[in-house]
This record gives sequence, structure tokens and C-alpha cells, in this order.
Amino acid sequence: MLKTSKKVAKYSLILAVTALVLIGTPANSKQDLKAIPNATSISALTGDKTLKSNAGSEILVYSFTPESKAPAFRFLIQGGMHGNESQASQFVLWIAKRYARGESLLNQLAADDIAIDFVPYLNPDGVSENNRYNARGVNLNRNFDVLWGVTRENPGQKSFSEPETKAIKKLFEKQKYTAAVDVHGYINWIVAPSRPEALQAAGHKISKKQIGTYNAWSQAIRKNMPMLNGYQYKTGAELGDGGAFEDWAFWKHNTLSYCLELETWFRFVPTKKRQFNDLHQPAYGKVDKYAQYETFVYRMFQEAIAIKKAGNDPSQMAGN
Repeated sequence: MLKTSKKVAKYSLILAVTALVLIGTPANSKQDLKAIPNATSISALTGDKTLKSNAGSEILVYSFTPESKAPAFRFLIQGGMHGNESQASQFVLWIAKRYARGESLLNQLAADDIAIDFVPYLNPDGVSENNRYNARGVNLNRNFDVLWGVTRENPGQKSFSEPETKAIKKLFEKQKYTAAVDVHGYINWIVAPSRPEALQAAGHKISKKQIGTYNAWSQAIRKNMPMLNGYQYKTGAELGDGGAFEDWAFWKHNTLSYCLELETWFRFVPTKKRQFNDLHQPAYGKVDKYAQYETFVYRMFQEAIAIKKAGNDPSQMAGN
């Protein structure tokens, strides 16, 4: 019995280590603070000390803003709204570190006078427990106030009932983002804001200006999706998921937004096996999915700048 117990303990340890390798290590806020400069929190950035998680954790922000003048464009990259989607947080951290070192494609946007905020752990309580939901069992990506309540999961007692979504709302009010990407996993989807018809059917009033901007943004997403091979275009309403971040950010806060679903748990994915006429080549190669995602995010921020410069400025929408 003793030998059996030791074997069970040994294999349990192996499985635990393997799981950490596969899904990523738990969040380490202190380590992240040291790794990336410009570290702050939503509570500090907004001046509201109440804007913390249910358990009282700070929601970290890495904020990069030009010192000389107010930026013409401000972007948000966030992850970790679902705490068990660890690669989403890891990707946001990866791209934030690259940006801090001047190594990211996003650094090429600096000539246009931009600012970028990175929020890797929007749901810090869920991240610490490897839990999809927050500490009160609410799906934060169903707690926003566009099509709220249309869901198969717990959307909270009312829209913005949760401190984490209240924090994002306050952050938006202060920063006034041009565009935002909410990173999730794990499926080959880009989730765009819901179509105007879905909101009109639910009683929302939509202006012609909003519809024009929506069409321009939807076309931009579809045009760039081929770089993410095999990805599908979805919307929250189509999936039956109301109260989603991208709907609220676009239709209520006038930010060009979308959800980027990471296709896989893994950053490096093997390419297909070599063909007979390629025997002189290595049998397998590896694709860096993070690099592909970064390129897509960069292209979409370029598209957002172009839409604004073309006169489809979402901040000038009728009824704003």
C-alpha cells in the first residue's frame, strides 16, 4: 500500500507539472510588475480606490502614453476576463513586454502619436483560482449592458453588477479608446460587435453614422482575417451571448472593438509533416501563433486609425 501511494503521488506530481507547462503558470503580479515598466492599476489610473476585484485585488494596467502631448489615438489590449484562459493573459503580457522594449509591431504605430494600455488580468480572482468566472460566479463577458441577459451563463444580477466590469467602464470613461481587443481562448473565431439589426430588434436606437462605422469596421476585420488561417467571423448575438465586452465597447462607448479568440492552448504549433519531394527539409517546423496574433492586432489598429482619419470617427457618432 505504501509503494502504491508513493506511485500515485509521483504520477500526480508529474501530471501537475505537465498541466502547468501546457496551460501556463498562475499569475504572479509582483513578477509582472518588475518585468514591465509603466505598471499601474485601474484604481490608481482613474483615481478611484474602490475599483478592485471582488476579493480586493488590484487590476493591473501597463499604460504607455506620450509625454509630449495628448495622443491622437488610444488603444486597449486586455485579457484574462475568463480566468481559466491563461494563454490570453500570457499573450497580453508577451506583447506588452515587447512593446516596452521597442520590439513589437505596435511600436511602428508610434509615429501616429498613440497610447496603448495593456490589461492582462481583468479577472484576477478567476485567474488565481483558474476559474472562468469571477469570485461571485459571474461570467464577466456577459455583464455589460448591451443585450444583457441574453445568455446561457450567469450574467450577474444586473449589468455592471460586478466590480471588475465597473472598473473597465471607469477606465473607458477616462481613456476614451479608439479601438480595443479583448483576448480569449480557445477556438478559431474573431467575434465582432453584433450587427445593427440585432440591437434594433432589442429596442436599441442606432444612427446612420453608427451603421456606417460598423460596416467599415466589419469589412476591415473580414479583410484581415485570412492572415489567421481558418478563422471564422462571429458576433455575440449570433452566438447567443449578450452582455459581451465588444458589443458594449462599440455600441455604447463608441470604440472599434472585437474579441480575438486564441486558436490553441499552445504558442508554438507544429507545421504539417513534410512531403516526399521536401525530404531535404526538416521534418517539422513550428509556427509562432503569438507572432501571428500580434500582426493581426497591429493591422486592426492600423485599420482603426484609417477609419478615424477617413471621417468615420466613432467618437463623433450621433447621439454620443
